Amino acid sequence: MKKSMLIETLSLLLLFLVSAGFSQNSQQDIADKVNSLQKDNKNLKHRLDELEKSIDDIIWFQRVGSVAFIDKVYMTGPPLKEEKNPTALGSRKSDKILVLYISSQRH
Repeated sequence: MKKSMLIETLSLLLLFLVSAGFSQNSQQDIADKVNSLQKDNKNLKHRLDELEKSIDDIIWFQRVGSVAFIDKVYMTGPPLKEEKNPTALGSRKSDKILVLYISSQRH
């Protein structure tokens, strides 16, 4: 009787340790998946913002397009002469400015 009790106790202890190890791995897997989904959601939000901006531009062009000619142009300029940190990421880059060119339509 003592031997069977000892075997039961050891079996339960072994089962507990094994399940605790699986639980730890499972929680880590879940945390990794949650982080991955949050990153994907952030990327999706950025892409949806870009899409929304493009749709707004198209709607605006259609509304004003019958009265004016509209064109989106990017103009670049020279980089700054002196920068605080010339070795920083993005230093010595040209400035990029969005310009909307609007002129009246000829009838």
